[in-house]
Amino acid sequence: MSIVFAMLAGTIPSAPPPPPMPSAPILLSSRSSSPNPLKFVNFEVEVRSGSTVLWSGAMRVSNRVGASFSRQQSDASAEACENEQGDYGFGGERSALAVNLSMMRQSSGSDSFDLRVNWDRPGLRDGCSSRRGTRTIALSENFVLVERTETVITGDGALAIRIRRRD
Repeated sequence: MSIVFAMLAGTIPSAPPPPPMPSAPILLSSRSSSPNPLKFVNFEVEVRSGSTVLWSGAMRVSNRVGASFSRQQSDASAEACENEQGDYGFGGERSALAVNLSMMRQSSGSDSFDLRVNWDRPGLRDGCSSRRGTRTIALSENFVLVERTETVITGDGALAIRIRRRD
């Protein structure tokens, strides 16, 4: 009731003042004297299994963002095989490849990198008597590579990754 009386009398207390505005944020430019300036590195990468090229292409990484390539493929089997129930089934074959490359922290002043490769391929079959399946090879390797040099990193299943640093 006293609020209604105060409204009628025009004696409503005023609202408190708004809080002070915060000071403008300080924006840092990437051109500042940051202890970790932005750096880019370009590579040519070739992934092989024996004499078969699985993938070949360019990759660019920075000290903040890595590079990746991936592909998947699923197909019906090339032959029909009778299963235990006497039915003819058409199984599938799956293959996949994923390549991830990133720059690691440069503690010693040299550029070091992290390579991760996953390769899925159809399992070996010896006619209809073999079980179908997928074989997976995973590789993870840290390496140092200076400008205009290359290295080859090998894994199981004749997997070989040639990495050439362009700059």
